[in-house]
Amino acid sequence: KLERLPESIGELKNLSSLSLSWNKLERLPESIGELKNLSSLDLASNKLERLPETIGGLKNLSSLSLCCNKLERLPESIGGLKNLSSLDLDSNKLKRLPESIGELKNLSSLDLGSNENLDFDDAFKKLLKLKNLSSLDLESNKLKRLPESIKKLASTLKKLYLRENPVRNNQKEMKKIKSWLPNTAIIKRW
Repeated sequence: KLERLPESIGELKNLSSLSLSWNKLERLPESIGELKNLSSLDLASNKLERLPETIGGLKNLSSLSLCCNKLERLPESIGGLKNLSSLDLDSNKLKRLPESIGELKNLSSLDLGSNENLDFDDAFKKLLKLKNLSSLDLESNKLKRLPESIKKLASTLKKLYLRENPVRNNQKEMKKIKSWLPNTAIIKRW
């Protein structure tokens, strides 16, 4: 299993897909941002605690999987990933989302499951800027409620995953959510 990537990875200029899941990577080299043709990057199930700011240079990236790492924050440069349509942040240690996450105008699928330290009040303020978001996974976050502002996503949000959250057992809260998101499939159970 890989424990580190060489700086020379940035020389693979024509690389379009890179899967490094199930390794022991703790950090990425700054040169990762030089992979300008990369459209898919899978870094799931590593030991990453942070990402380099250069990751925002991956302008053609459409899919980024960072699930099952140890990330507490994302770099502000993440907003530079203008073509990103899928972002998987499940099972990390995120506390806040960067302001720039709202700049991901093509993001249609976002997984924030199992990030129970995340400040969701703050996160929702930023997520409401995502005008193409059609799938939002919030499972296993100990959420007791969702802010009414989520109804601003009603025109695009097709699937909302709420499994393993206290809110799914609160009929009054679920009724509110369904009224705010009448065209959204709310997935509460496995």
